Amino acid sequence: MRQTITLLVSGTLGDVRPLVTLGVGLRNAGYIVRVATHAHYAPLVQVHGLLWGCVEGNPSDLLRSDNVALTLDGGRCAALLRRCGTFAGRRQCMRV
Repeated sequence: MRQTITLLVSGTLGDVRPLVTLGVGLRNAGYIVRVATHAHYAPLVQVHGLLWGCVEGNPSDLLRSDNVALTLDGGRCAALLRRCGTFAGRRQCMRV
């Protein structure tokens, strides 16, 4: 039975492309790969033969939010990752 790996990425194209490249490598190594990201990047993920999982919201708004600032202080980053990790098997979008 092949294992499934879900890669979670939010941000710009410069953030998404490296994870898609990683996903292609993992797929070529025999894994089933899902890239969970914003709808805007679904075609990029799918054209490379990877599964796409929806993360709802505007990445720019997410990056500006005080609640999910890209910093490790205060545990904000860890809290976001815990929230995001709960949706990987669902078919609907996750609100961030």
